Amino acid sequence: MQSIQQFLNEQGIVFQVLFYGLAFSYGYNIVTNLFRLFQIWKGIIRLNCYIIAYSKKRWQRWTRKRLLNYYPIISRHTGIHSECLKYDDDYPLLCQKSVKILSDLFSEKDRQRHRFRASFSPILGTKTFITFPVVILSWFNIRLNGKHSFLISAIGWTITYFLGMFESEIKGLILTLFENLIQT
Repeated sequence: MQSIQQFLNEQGIVFQVLFYGLAFSYGYNIVTNLFRLFQIWKGIIRLNCYIIAYSKKRWQRWTRKRLLNYYPIISRHTGIHSECLKYDDDYPLLCQKSVKILSDLFSEKDRQRHRFRASFSPILGTKTFITFPVVILSWFNIRLNGKHSFLISAIGWTITYFLGMFESEIKGLILTLFENLIQT
C-alpha cells in the first residue's frame, strides 16, 4: 500500500487527480446502479405484498398505505406510460393496476440488472470521469443532450486545467481576501 502511495506522489498532482477521479467514477457507477436495483426490488416486494393481501381477502390498510407511499419511487422506474396508483382507487382496481405495474417493474429489473453488470466495465467508469461536469449538473436535475454535454464537459475540464495552472495564485488571492475581510 505504501509503494502505491509513493508511486502516486512521484507522478504529480495531475496523475493523482486522474487516478482518484477514475476510481471515484468507477465506484460511483457501481453504487448508483446497485441503489437503483435495490429500489426496484423493494418496489416489487411492496407490490407483491399488496397483491397477496388482496388475493387472500386481507384488505389491510397498512399494505395499501405502504404501497402508495412507495409509489413515487416505483413510478420513477416504470416510466410515464405505466398505470397510476391513486388513493381514490378501490381495492380491486388497485390490485389490477398493481399487477400491470409489477409486470413493468420486472422488465425494468432485468434492464437494471444488465446496467449493474455493465457498470463493472472500466470503459463506463472512464466515460463517467470524462463527462463528470455533466454528472455534477445532473445532480441538480439539469439534463443535457449529447451535443451540449460534450461542450459542457470540454468547458468544465478546461476551467479545471486553468485553475490547476494558477493554483498558487488563486490560493494567495483567497488568503488576501480573507485577511482584508478580517481586518475591516
